[in-house]
Amino acid sequence: FYYNEQTKVSLWDPPSKDFPRVIMENNIPKVLDPRTSNISMERALTMTMEEDEAKRKWEEAKEKEKARKAKLRAEKAAAEAAASAAAENAQEENIAAQKRELAAEQKRRSEEALLKLQIEEEEREKAVAAEKIAAEQQRLESERIAQEKAEQQKQQKEEEEARAMVQAKYEAAKAAELRRLEQERIDRDRKLAEAQVLLDEERLEKERAAAAAAKKIKEEEDRKAAEQAATQATAAETTTTIKQPSRPTEEPVFTVENVENMVAPLKATDATTAATLYDILNCPPSATRSELKRAYITLAKETH
Repeated sequence: FYYNEQTKVSLWDPPSKDFPRVIMENNIPKVLDPRTSNISMERALTMTMEEDEAKRKWEEAKEKEKARKAKLRAEKAAAEAAASAAAENAQEENIAAQKRELAAEQKRRSEEALLKLQIEEEEREKAVAAEKIAAEQQRLESERIAQEKAEQQKQQKEEEEARAMVQAKYEAAKAAELRRLEQERIDRDRKLAEAQVLLDEERLEKERAAAAAAKKIKEEEDRKAAEQAATQATAAETTTTIKQPSRPTEEPVFTVENVENMVAPLKATDATTAATLYDILNCPPSATRSELKRAYITLAKETH
């Protein structure tokens, strides 16, 4: 086995996986490579312990190990006993604490029950006092209602008497007003009859005047129609056929020689003077297109 002199602990197995294994071969320690051999320490020692001295030392070491383990077991048992005693003490303390808590809970419950009884007693007393107050208030309310009812009856009687007086006055005033209105109606009907007679006379006079005016207007219209028919007949005899204008194929050129043929003459303003477009625009017949356009725009602004 492996014995650690610092910690005084013996182990059958190496303390770590990479710790080298050691065997005794012919009383000479030999290190085994754990990667090539997996022989245990017990087997290695069994094969190498052939002498009595080695066996004795082995037995002593075993005894020491047994004593050490027994001591560890005793210490462990003592620790377990102490832990058990401590656990028992803690359990007893817990039981005592639970008893104290139970006693405190019982005391609190008894106090709460007593307080609850006191509160219920106070509430009962309050309820009795409230009932007395309610009864007193109801009595006072009944008295007040009876008094108000008597006052209302008295006021209602006074109001009925006042209404009767007002109704009597109203009926008298109504009868007087009806008589006045009837008299006004009679007077109004008489005046309307007189006005209707006057209106009928005025209407008849207007109808006679309208008939005379209509007759005069009809005679005037017949005369104008006869004159217009005569004028149209005269115009039809003097009317000539007007040639329809045609669109030129190229831009016209105005000259003094052809301007009279290019511009259509207007109707003569009087019997002696004949107006042309040049006269209206205040331009000579030899004016250019731009001058004619400018004169036209100016005249349009003046007469628009």
